[in-house]
Amino acid sequence: GQIANGLLVGGPGVGKSFIIEELQRFCARKQIPCVIIRINDLLEGTNEEIRENTRIENLNWIDALKKAYTKSKAKGFLIFDAFDTAKEERIKSLIISHLQKAIKELEQNWSVLVSVRTFDASKSTRLLELFPHTNINNPVHCRYLEIPELSDDELIASVKTDLKLFEAYQKSTLSLKKLLKVPYFLKLLEKILQDIG
Repeated sequence: GQIANGLLVGGPGVGKSFIIEELQRFCARKQIPCVIIRINDLLEGTNEEIRENTRIENLNWIDALKKAYTKSKAKGFLIFDAFDTAKEERIKSLIISHLQKAIKELEQNWSVLVSVRTFDASKSTRLLELFPHTNINNPVHCRYLEIPELSDDELIASVKTDLKLFEAYQKSTLSLKKLLKVPYFLKLLEKILQDIG
């Protein structure tokens, strides 16, 4: 099926970048083009820096993507990862203009996705305006896919895979159990338990 342009939102540490990496692996297996622009790696946000960041040889990276061939005939994915890491207004503005151009010029062959923390998405009117509005009452009133925290069942299933982790979970306070629903913190606890061995 076709996937529309939109945002990939969620709280800090819920696994947005992990899901993007999994999507990239899936696309590689299916021979679907998938290009990730890691915003946290950009210092200037210029066209040349994006070209270097994506290892696209053509100076005009959008033209290069227009020419990209796909055997699967499926739309490719152009993903701007971690929009919230762009703190300077100058860089944010450049990224927004790159997004506008990519959405307009690549619409035939590419789906443009932007990963961003839910809070930052709700505060960036210019970002939200790039995508068709759906529910105006929602804080993120545009087309988006939300990456939720782990459910109680998912958390329990995750901690049961490791005896030390399960024991630590059982001894945890309610506040810690709530924090562990964020995959980043669950992995952190798992690493701490491995390190103290």
